[in-house]
Amino acid sequence: MLLVHAGNRVDADGDGSPGRFPAGQVPYVRYRLGRLLAHLRPDVVVSAAAAGSDLLVLQEALRLGLAVHVVLPFARETFRERSVADRGGDWAEAFDRVLDTVTGGAAGCALVEHDLPGTAAGFRQGNQALLDHARALRGEGGALAVALRHRDPQGPPSVTDDFVERAQEQGLPWIDLDPGVRPGEQRSAFVAMPFGVKPHGSGSVDCDRVFGTLVVPALEDADLRWERADAQVDTGIIHVGMIERLGNADVVVVDTVTRNPNVFYELGLRHCLADRTTVLLGPAGDPPPFDVRPIRHFTYRLTDGVIDESSAGATVQTLRAVLDPERLQHGRRDSPVFEFFQVQRQLLRVRGDAEAGVSRSLELHQQVTGAVTGRDVARLKALLGDVRTAEVDEDQRRQLLLRVGAALRELGRYEEAVDALRVLHPGPGHGSFVLWVQQLALALRRRGEADLAGGRDPEPAWTEAQDLLDRALRLGDDPESCGIAAGLQKRRGLRALTTGDRSLAAVHIRAAAELYERGFAAEPSDYYTGSNAVATLRLLAQRLGGPPDLLARAQRLAPVVEFFAERAAGTVGDPFWPRVTTAELALTRHLLHGNPDLGAVEDAYLRATVLRPTPDQVRAVLDQFDLYGRLGDPPELLERLAARFRPLLPQRRAAQAAQAPTYPGPPT
Repeated sequence: MLLVHAGNRVDADGDGSPGRFPAGQVPYVRYRLGRLLAHLRPDVVVSAAAAGSDLLVLQEALRLGLAVHVVLPFARETFRERSVADRGGDWAEAFDRVLDTVTGGAAGCALVEHDLPGTAAGFRQGNQALLDHARALRGEGGALAVALRHRDPQGPPSVTDDFVERAQEQGLPWIDLDPGVRPGEQRSAFVAMPFGVKPHGSGSVDCDRVFGTLVVPALEDADLRWERADAQVDTGIIHVGMIERLGNADVVVVDTVTRNPNVFYELGLRHCLADRTTVLLGPAGDPPPFDVRPIRHFTYRLTDGVIDESSAGATVQTLRAVLDPERLQHGRRDSPVFEFFQVQRQLLRVRGDAEAGVSRSLELHQQVTGAVTGRDVARLKALLGDVRTAEVDEDQRRQLLLRVGAALRELGRYEEAVDALRVLHPGPGHGSFVLWVQQLALALRRRGEADLAGGRDPEPAWTEAQDLLDRALRLGDDPESCGIAAGLQKRRGLRALTTGDRSLAAVHIRAAAELYERGFAAEPSDYYTGSNAVATLRLLAQRLGGPPDLLARAQRLAPVVEFFAERAAGTVGDPFWPRVTTAELALTRHLLHGNPDLGAVEDAYLRATVLRPTPDQVRAVLDQFDLYGRLGDPPELLERLAARFRPLLPQRRAAQAAQAPTYPGPPT
């Protein structure tokens, strides 16, 4: 895709101009242009370089490493004098830096200078030169014209208006952004759709390309303040903020391409909470599910799982009328609930909170989301105090503490996580009971490990964790609870090995294998639980004197585990676990058969290390290596692999890991 841009110059301070691009709006316009480019990822950005949106789009493109072609109606110095210097020294310096970068050998960049008249007609001819250059570059490829101009202009048509007219005459899809729109004045949009590459039919679909090429341009064209229900919804807990956005957003865009149950849950909530402006998307030729088929879908074409750029552009143009500000306020109902039942839409306010403004609960949920996304431990610890003392509904307080505790546990702050979670005590009939047990048991398991490393008895923490997990498992097997309980047995097995009691270690490893198999049987797509089942069965058969049929069971499970891990790799919000699962299976095959070779095993683990794993994820991998080494797998190999992960731990924990006993090798 190629992007060709033109836009208003920034207003001169104090010149009485009609306010097409107020200088105070520069930071927000820069942010919007940068975000648009980051999602579109065009092959080339074509623009002039006037003071204002031209220079902003060029600066953001270069920051993102995109190729830019600067097309000027005059020679460089003449253009600088006529279209840049009168807006001040900062703009002139920005112009010089951009042009020096473009002419200094930056990859894919070019400067084109014309000799057009220095009149209004000359600037309009400059628009044609821009579009002609873009057309020659793109050939048969897709292109998008992006204009930055005031939505309600004062005075005669501008040069940017002329650019849009010429783009339309060429049949180019186009969008425009209003530089006068302030964040607090924008209507809101929320996007519910899959993320990453997802299975679709017999192939896959790149959902992020649909989002970046179609959804983002359409929402920016409508000058909406948008947010996406992303995969990395911090701790994985559905929270009040998401429901508030589904109910209160002026627009919700829903892509039904993969029939994702989370997306349809969000669509159902939206239809129950809002009467209009729910926009459904889906691929052409792929009928939506029966229940939503009567509702209009806006379609796009897929080619080999990637959205067709011309199709995306056409749908953006179609959505312009749907997302028009007047339509948002007065459009027809599109919710079946509001169409057939006597209900009235009301803005959602969190139960128990004050009437007006953003509720304290919602504010706290938003702060937790920001802290989790930024992995800000200090902020999470501060939020613990805020949540405990805030005047909020008790149900909201419990959910906030659960989210903060889960995040602290994931970031390796086990003591603080236990303190946050232990006080909650939801009963077995409460909807959050199993999740609470899992998070608290994980934190207790890790705290027990810290006690053991510090020369203290880990059993009080481990016994408390075991009691909690037993209560959860009485409600039925699930892979997460089974996996956590199995991990606890593995830690007890490791402790027994440290004291030289291999018989007791075998008892614990056997219990772990049984729990992993139960969890994998409950949900075979849970590949990491399956991978641990394979690993523990192999250790029992190969290192602890178990019967040969255990090894046969491990080898039967391995292809199923690998299938689900490879299917998930690259398609989930956090790809670390599928990558590590693939690596562990490669290591298992190497240890059993010598195939794949050691280099392939190292490469598989290396692909996991580049994914910014959390401290808890790193610790889980190192624990697995520790278990293998203590049971007699090759110490040199395990040390080489572990050395790739230790630097990813926080400094204090990395030092502890480095001081841990090295792998002793096979017993003599």
